[in-house]
Amino acid sequence: TQIESKILDDPENVGVRVELADLLWTKGDKKAALSEYEIARNIDPKNLKVLMGLASLNASEDVKNYNKAFEYINEILKIDPNYEDAIDLQKEVEERRQTLL
Repeated sequence: TQIESKILDDPENVGVRVELADLLWTKGDKKAALSEYEIARNIDPKNLKVLMGLASLNASEDVKNYNKAFEYINEILKIDPNYEDAIDLQKEVEERRQTLL
C-alpha cells in the first residue's frame, strides 16, 4: 500500500505510523494497530496523538484493557492537563469500569 511504502521510505515518520495504525484498527487488526502505535511511541514517547491512539484502542470494546488505557491517559494528562479528548476518554473508561464491578 501507499502507507507501507511511505514507512519504507521513512521508518521514523510518526505521522505515517499513526496513519497505518489507524488504518489497521479500522480494518479490525487490533494487534497490528497496537504494534504500530508502540513503534510510533518508541520514536516519539510524548506524542499526544500516539498516546491517544494507544489509550483509545486499549479502551475499545474489542480490547477492554482499561488499566492500560488509564496509564496512557495519565501520560497524556501529565504532558497536557487540559487535553480534552483524554479527559473525555478518562470519564468514559471510568464509567465502563464501573459497569464491570
